[in-house]
Amino acid sequence: MSFAATLALVTVFSIWQAREMKFGPRWTQPVWILCLSSMVAGLAKAPIAAAYFNIAAQYGLVPILVSVPLMGRLLCRLVLLLCYCAI
Repeated sequence: MSFAATLALVTVFSIWQAREMKFGPRWTQPVWILCLSSMVAGLAKAPIAAAYFNIAAQYGLVPILVSVPLMGRLLCRLVLLLCYCAI
């Protein structure tokens, strides 16, 4: 499943970059990229998960949109704190 998600993400973002697509103001680009990457990865994994596990994810996009920025902020601060404590 990770190969399918990676292939889909590489394909979509190479097209995105080649066409230089922009949606909205510049400060909203990270939000668009987060939404697009979560949606593309979820759609790429959905048929494989449904075929192997006989179930489809009911809440796929919303938890990812909440957890990725939250964990990114927490992990960055935790790593900085651990590096500071190690010195």
